[in-house]
Amino acid sequence: MSTLPLVSKDDRTFALAQVWERENRVSSEEKVIKVFLGGLPETPDGLVGEWAKVDGQTRLHNNFFCAVFKPFSKVTTDCFDQVQAYYTLTQIQRYLQSLGIDVKGAIGSAHDGKDHPIVAHVNAVEDMNAWFSFQSDDLTFGTSKDKWHLASDGDIVGHEAHHLILHHRNKNLGKWYAGEGRSIHEGFSDAGPAFFMDDPEMSEDFPPARGMPENKNVGLRTVDNSLNLDEVGHEEHSRGRVYGGFFWGLKKRLQSAIEAGMRSEVCGELNDFDIAVASCKAADVIAFIMHEHAIYYLSKSPDSVEFINAVYRSAYAFLKKFPEDAKYCASILDDIIIEGKARRMLRTEETPKEPANMASFAPIDLSQYLHDLEVRNGPSDFVLDQEVLSITGGRKSYQQYFTLPDGRSVKVLGAGISAITDENGAIVEISDMDVVPFLSRDFNRNTSVTPQKAVQRAVDVARQNYLQADSARRKFDKLVTFDKKSSEEFKAVQMEYRIALEASESAKSLNLEDANLVLIPGSDDLHYEFEMGLSLYYVNARTGETMVKPDALWD
Repeated sequence: MSTLPLVSKDDRTFALAQVWERENRVSSEEKVIKVFLGGLPETPDGLVGEWAKVDGQTRLHNNFFCAVFKPFSKVTTDCFDQVQAYYTLTQIQRYLQSLGIDVKGAIGSAHDGKDHPIVAHVNAVEDMNAWFSFQSDDLTFGTSKDKWHLASDGDIVGHEAHHLILHHRNKNLGKWYAGEGRSIHEGFSDAGPAFFMDDPEMSEDFPPARGMPENKNVGLRTVDNSLNLDEVGHEEHSRGRVYGGFFWGLKKRLQSAIEAGMRSEVCGELNDFDIAVASCKAADVIAFIMHEHAIYYLSKSPDSVEFINAVYRSAYAFLKKFPEDAKYCASILDDIIIEGKARRMLRTEETPKEPANMASFAPIDLSQYLHDLEVRNGPSDFVLDQEVLSITGGRKSYQQYFTLPDGRSVKVLGAGISAITDENGAIVEISDMDVVPFLSRDFNRNTSVTPQKAVQRAVDVARQNYLQADSARRKFDKLVTFDKKSSEEFKAVQMEYRIALEASESAKSLNLEDANLVLIPGSDDLHYEFEMGLSLYYVNARTGETMVKPDALWD
């Protein structure tokens, strides 16, 4: 596995800027370094480049050498925040591209095959929050009421960027009905910046923003942990610590193996430089396996066992693709099982399955497969809704639909077919574990709530939710200082407010074409689904009852 320089000879401009020495203010001890911003056009007008498109409260034009702090303050300037975010987004994508991860291709495939930089809105809201929106496919960063700008922290920017990147490699994992998917998302997005910087702490700037002492060795979360799934609750960030810790645990095991191999070669102890090289090599390998694992899921709603299976398949494919690395990585498959059991992701009797041998398996005839599936399970339609190719293989995801007697199409959430392909897109392994059989008799077809009534119901609920969220938010408007408890409450209230505000804005333009019939997991009733900015509204087609589900991922 080779790497490429992070400053490309193809850069058409050398825009001088200054950024943190490390990820953020605390980890850098407020030290900055001078860098050239890559990916910009020859005559830039703002931070619009090959890899990232960043905006903020001020228009930067072509001057990117910004003051770091506001006068007499430790709050960073909007100019610096934009530059820091742009630099982080660009360097992370270049790093992944250097490992062989086609980030640009994956993101571009969702935009008519065209190159599409990651879009980030810096200091766009006063929230102590940052998020990735599925519906608008962009990142947003808050200012914590101008007390700490989240975009100034490379870990926060990297975390949200990894949500976006994972979504474009496997969009099923972020769905509200995706089993362990959203927890996997959080762990992935903590581990990604950790591998990039070879630093397990996630956002050392966050604790002081919550009224805690500054400590460059303590972040909001850490992937250097030994947590297991039995020790955490159901909240996705809490469970995400286990998945992030799993990947970091693999990195530590691989680093030990690499160091052992290096010691045998030099017949002695390693110096600090050698250890650093081993650490970076291990981080690169596990980062590659982690990113590639997204294409090896055979379920749209994975549990922890399917997670381990996907990582195992990815590692297996890595060893086949890069045999020159096998001498240091020979134990990686065993390490995945050991780490999985330690994290209570695997129970004693469960063992991961090797993937199909892409070199010897004949491609699967999809049309024949679908014919046989219909014979067994009754009629359904399966529509390709995502295809991703990589250097080790690829995946195709097919969404299941059912047609009502009146011709209306019903999307069956969480249902469909998942397929693994070779590097050319030919299917070599396929799973129908998520297919819902005999749909013609297993749900209530009653749609006494018309699309018109459903639209009005969604509008009314959005208005009610906004009024409630706005009332709760106002209680925090006069809060001057934050401790840990109040900052957590502030984050939660601001998140609910932001979701409600976006929904109320979306409600203003709702029309009948937005009312899509779906069958949701755990319900026999049809629902109308509405995209409402940062959330999804579901109006029961029989009763009119409405529920709200998340459609974004937060820090």
